[in-house]
Amino acid sequence: MKEEHAYIYGLLLADGNLYLNTRNRGRITLEISERDKDILYVIQDIAEGQIHSRKRSTNFTNGEVKEFYNWANTKIEFRHELMEYGFPIEDKCLECDVPNILYNEIGFWRGYIDGNGSIGISAEGKGFVSVTIKSEKLKDAYVKFLLNKFGIDKNIHRNKRDDIYNIMVIKDHMQVLNYLYKDATIYINRKYNNYIMLRG
Repeated sequence: MKEEHAYIYGLLLADGNLYLNTRNRGRITLEISERDKDILYVIQDIAEGQIHSRKRSTNFTNGEVKEFYNWANTKIEFRHELMEYGFPIEDKCLECDVPNILYNEIGFWRGYIDGNGSIGISAEGKGFVSVTIKSEKLKDAYVKFLLNKFGIDKNIHRNKRDDIYNIMVIKDHMQVLNYLYKDATIYINRKYNNYIMLRG
C-alpha cells in the first residue's frame, strides 16, 4: 500500500464510516469540518467519489450551526478492497488496526494523526504531537512505531473519563513530525501548517 493510499486508509480509520446494505449496496464516507475540506478534494482525485456539504450543529459547536463537507464512495470494489486490508465493519473504534498487508507507515500514521490527532503548542509553551486511540491493537501498533523509529518508550493507560488512550509526545515531537510531514505529498493543510509553525 503506497503512501497516498495508506494515508487515506489511516484517515478513514480515524474519521470515516463504512456502511453495508443488502444486495451489495453500501458506501464509505468521510465527513469533515469546512476548515479542512481541502483534503476531500485530494481524496476525490485519488479515489473518486462525490462531495457535498451540509449545515448542522454538534455538541462541540454549542448549538451553533456549522458547515460540514462529506465525501462518499459507493463503489463496491472500493469497499471490498478496504475490507480485504482489514478495515473493520463493526465497532471501528475498538477493532481498528494497521492494514494487514505491507503498507507505507509514514502515510498511514500521518493520515490517522490528521484525523484523530493534534499538533500544536501546550499551555506551557512546548510543542507536541498527540493522538487519541480507543483500539487496543492500534494503540500497541503506535507505541511500537514510536519505540522502533524514535526510541520513545510509552507506558500508558486508558484515561478514566473517556476510556481511551491519549498518547502525547513532547520532548521528541519534532522527530516524529519531521518523519511524518517533512516530505509529505498528502495531508490536511491545517495540520501541515501547524507542523511548519513548530519547525520554524
